[in-house]
Amino acid sequence: MPRIYSNSEYADMVFVYGFCNGNANAARREYSMRFPNRRLPHKTIFRSTFQRLRETGSFALVPRTDGTLASLRNEERSAAILQHFDNDPSSSVRRTAAKLNTSSTTIWRTVRADGRYPYHFQRVQHLLPQDLWQRRLFSYWYLTQVDRNQEF
Repeated sequence: MPRIYSNSEYADMVFVYGFCNGNANAARREYSMRFPNRRLPHKTIFRSTFQRLRETGSFALVPRTDGTLASLRNEERSAAILQHFDNDPSSSVRRTAAKLNTSSTTIWRTVRADGRYPYHFQRVQHLLPQDLWQRRLFSYWYLTQVDRNQEF
C-alpha cells in the first residue's frame, strides 16, 4: 500500500519541488533539510504529487476499479499523445515524451492502451518491377551451384 501523507505535507512537497525547479532529487534533499522530523518521501512522490495536483487540482488519490490508488487519468493528455502519433507515426517514444513534457512510460501505456504498437521507421531499399529478372537469375544461379556442390 502506498504511503499517504497529509495535505500540508503534500503542499510542502509541491512547494519544495517548485523551489527546486522540478528537480525531484534536489527537492528530496531540500525537503529533508527543511523538515528533518518528517518522514522523507521518495523522489517519485514529488513528481506524482505535482502531476496529480496539476491534472486534478487536488492531492486526493482516486481509487481505481481494481481497488488500487492512483491519480485520475488525463484524457486531454491521452488525446494529445495519440494525435501526435497520428500526425507523425515515425516519431520515437522518447522524442514524443520530451516534446509533450511527460514520461516515456506514460506515452507507452497510452499508445498500447489504444491498441497501437510504436516502432522506429527503418528505411530500406524497395524492390522495383524491373528487378524481377535479376532476382530470378540469381536464384537460378544459386540453385545450380547447390546442385553441383552440396557444401556450397
